[in-house]
Amino acid sequence: MLHPHGRLFRVLLGAQSMVSSIAVDMSLPALPAIAVAFSSPADLVQLTISVYLIGYATGQLFSGPFSDRLGRRPVLLAGIAVYTASAFCCAFAPSVEIAIALRLLQGLGGSVGVVVTRAAVRDHFSGSNLAQILSSITAIQAIGPLIAPVIGGILTSEVSWVWIFIVQGCFGGAILLASWRGFGESLGAPDLHAIGPRRLLVNYATFFSDPRCFGYALVGAFAFAGLFAVLSASPFVLIELYGLSSQTYGFFFGASVSGYMLGSFWNRRWLRQGLAGERLLRRGLAVMMAAAAAMLYCAAMRAGGTAGIMLPYFVYAIAMSLVLPNAIAKAMEPVPHMAGTGASLMGATQMASGATAGYLVNYFFNGTGTPMGVGMAAAASAALACYLLIARRG
Repeated sequence: MLHPHGRLFRVLLGAQSMVSSIAVDMSLPALPAIAVAFSSPADLVQLTISVYLIGYATGQLFSGPFSDRLGRRPVLLAGIAVYTASAFCCAFAPSVEIAIALRLLQGLGGSVGVVVTRAAVRDHFSGSNLAQILSSITAIQAIGPLIAPVIGGILTSEVSWVWIFIVQGCFGGAILLASWRGFGESLGAPDLHAIGPRRLLVNYATFFSDPRCFGYALVGAFAFAGLFAVLSASPFVLIELYGLSSQTYGFFFGASVSGYMLGSFWNRRWLRQGLAGERLLRRGLAVMMAAAAAMLYCAAMRAGGTAGIMLPYFVYAIAMSLVLPNAIAKAMEPVPHMAGTGASLMGATQMASGATAGYLVNYFFNGTGTPMGVGMAAAASAALACYLLIARRG
């Protein structure tokens, strides 16, 4: 088993958290092709993304408490196995409706990665060290959205969108094997009542009644919603409106996600230099608001062409790398006794907000980039408001 303070352990945790970004981002360039293959409207095909996130959010509500009761390792292995099997089945789905159902199941399985990762990190670390480790995991996790759209675009253009799900299944199988051999149990004392209805209600009430937990969870959720508003709508904006090929879209999108890695590097470095996570979070929120305003203007006015879309998104990704790890660390700090449940509530809130933002932006898609820009600006404003009105008071 890997040592929790070693680099390989961080790499493994980052890869476990990466399964859902692979499932979502690799599929994005193929959405128009899937719509053609199944003769389905864009909003129905987009449900393969939103429904995955709904399953991902719902699954976290169960995987966190179950990991508090049964341990991190068995829950992780079972979830990744479900994810892997569902991905292979999606490749051979005979209709878009069955594909949507399978994506729901895949999301349920993929939900365990981020929950168990955050819970295991909280089992081993606290304080500034917790934020640093989460930032390192974020940087590794960013490799997924960095390369996934590129691979998805190449597979869609050169082979078939079917291969996207085969590759997802192969990746899941590799993570399952690596976790079986390298991920040891981190939970010292299982909570025998963690999945009991009464204990669940008590733990949920504990989390949501603490303004630090609830406030910082909302900050992270709305920050992610702004990102996903662009993530979900960008294939139709950039491919259909701006005329990019699916392969070119993959390269453009992959390049912008390098902002995750850059922001995570700065966040980790500044934390090691002694800067407070709270201060870095405030910096991130300020930059996030500026990027969202630029996105709204460029998307509505078609200013700057594709650069007017990609550059604000790049800056927003940098800002989110400052906001999200520090928000997660702040939210989980008060609840070490229920790290799995706390991680599940944060993850579920985050994914539910992303799925809602993605669906709404595509529902109001009117052939322009305006709904996408409005979605990002509204989400960034909500994140700032939650910090000022709830989290900071706590």
